[in-house]
Amino acid sequence: MKHSCVRNYLIPAGICLLVILGILYYYFFSAMLPSGSATKFVYIDNDNIDSVYAKLTPHCSPHALSGFRTLTRHSSYGEHIKSGRYAIKPGQGAFVVFRHLKNGMQEPVNLTIPSVRTLDRLSAE
Repeated sequence: MKHSCVRNYLIPAGICLLVILGILYYYFFSAMLPSGSATKFVYIDNDNIDSVYAKLTPHCSPHALSGFRTLTRHSSYGEHIKSGRYAIKPGQGAFVVFRHLKNGMQEPVNLTIPSVRTLDRLSAE
């Protein structure tokens, strides 16, 4: 009798736990970019949180963007936005992108200066 009582509670509890873990994975850890896309770059200036959402919207899937909004709502990212060039790589989830944006982990910008002899030619280039 005791054995079936434990089984009656453990199986539904285990199923509920699996459903919760699946939902967490879907919103926070599944890929933010659609499959088969290349690395996207997001440029953030002195923006507010709504403009960050607007810059992420064209690149991200809707479920990942809602996970990103949840993470920013429960942290202080809205008051401490760091400007820069941020990469969203294929396979990165909302949690990884959020941590990169919050910690200011920017991607370098390549600047090529041509070979010139005078400052006038440099300014013309």
